Amino acid sequence: MKAAERIKEQKREAILRQAQEQFATHGFEKVSVSEIAAGAHVSPATIYNHFGTKDNLAREVIRQLLLSLLQRYRGIVESELPFPEKLVAIVFDKAEIAGQYRGELLRTAYEGNQEMRELVDNLWRTEFNRLTEDLFEQGKRQGHVNRDTSHEALLLYLDIVRKGIFASSAELSATAAHSSLIRELNFLILYGLLGKEPGR
Repeated sequence: MKAAERIKEQKREAILRQAQEQFATHGFEKVSVSEIAAGAHVSPATIYNHFGTKDNLAREVIRQLLLSLLQRYRGIVESELPFPEKLVAIVFDKAEIAGQYRGELLRTAYEGNQEMRELVDNLWRTEFNRLTEDLFEQGKRQGHVNRDTSHEALLLYLDIVRKGIFASSAELSATAAHSSLIRELNFLILYGLLGKEPGR
């Protein structure tokens, strides 16, 4: 890579890092292009040259975030952790992300942009669902998940949980420090209202 291209790429990465940090801290609506530019040590014109608009910048941030999450979740699913720990790591990681961005960034990325909708839907339908199927297969083998429950039902159930998490992101974010509540919620997700673990 030539020096000029390397500098250009470094500026682009600095802009994305700064945008993600400021969107997470202050929310999408409250952050200006000028503030992102100042934090990244570039001019606002440089941001417009790279991304065109603030919305396009937000979409690129969410695209990179999704790809990063996918890599992280793959690492969790393929790890040696027991199933309950894997589930809580994935489910409440999503809650934290939703709380950080107050839902604004996700809406901005998803609404009015066919390419971004296709990216999100494709990742969710293929990669995330495949990882979820692998995770629940592990749960069945370890005795945490009913073997008779179909993958379709499990995926639908997790999608309902996911939508509930995003709808309640503010409340979950505010209580994220309370590990006992997180444990209770995870137990409900795993074992339901009957409160009985398999074999007990």
